[in-house]
Amino acid sequence: MNPKTRRLTESALLIALGTVLALLTNYIPFLNLPYGGSITIFSMVPLIILSYRYGIGWGFFSGLVFGVLQMAIGATTGVFAGAELYVVVFSILLDYLLAYAVIGLAGMFKNKIKNPFVSIGVGSLVVCVLRYVVHVLSGALLFGSYAEWYFTEGGFPVDAGASILNSFSGTALAWIYSLIYNAMYMVPETLITVVGAVLIMAVPAIRNKAMTDKA
Repeated sequence: MNPKTRRLTESALLIALGTVLALLTNYIPFLNLPYGGSITIFSMVPLIILSYRYGIGWGFFSGLVFGVLQMAIGATTGVFAGAELYVVVFSILLDYLLAYAVIGLAGMFKNKIKNPFVSIGVGSLVVCVLRYVVHVLSGALLFGSYAEWYFTEGGFPVDAGASILNSFSGTALAWIYSLIYNAMYMVPETLITVVGAVLIMAVPAIRNKAMTDKA
């Protein structure tokens, strides 16, 4: 098979796999947090494989494509319903396009760290942190007005919520809200993603392909 055709075919299959894994979250109730956000099972690992196999440029592009699909799926479920136009636009740019595009940078340590398990593990951790940072930025700037609700009516522990509300207000409260809100799903998502990426690298056929193919 022509190398370009092979790359496109593999990318399409892996992006589709990641999309299916993300959609499975809808059928596992405990992965959907009561106050928003969800934890997916290995949905970002296919993007990490693409980045490690074909380089961060291709990985970044693949992440963008994945983000577009997630945005389209979210739109059909009414995730943007009632939101002002500027919120929709910047949420698409940050929470969908940029947040998933950075996952495609996971192969950044392929030629810098010789041990493939360590390099893909560190790369996965770094990009998950980058995704978290993007979501925090979006949450603080676009959805900070939900902070008081979150700490009082959103299922947050009452005493802890009251303490936060007594200690912070305005912009500071919006950032605290976003840091906590996004950590609730991104911390477990990061652990799952790093473990999944390292485990998939333990498969000899995948490891050999990832290590020998050039970007």
